[in-house]
Amino acid sequence: MVVAYAAVFSYVTIMLHYSFRTFAWDLGIFTQSMTSATKGQLFINNVELYYTPTGSYFGVHFAPILGTIIPIFSHSTYS
Repeated sequence: MVVAYAAVFSYVTIMLHYSFRTFAWDLGIFTQSMTSATKGQLFINNVELYYTPTGSYFGVHFAPILGTIIPIFSHSTYS
């Protein structure tokens, strides 16, 4: 049941994203931060400039695990 649930909702989420029905807050923050990291900047996004004037993701959140995801994100983005 867990595998079926994960498969169904993963599919639904991916289809929502491809049909431009995902919202910009969390998904936009992660996508822009990871994309900037693949281009040599340090997790910069402009969604949370109100909270951190530098635009750094780490100015608001502490998530060092994102550094390990960069190669996977880079490969999936530019393939």
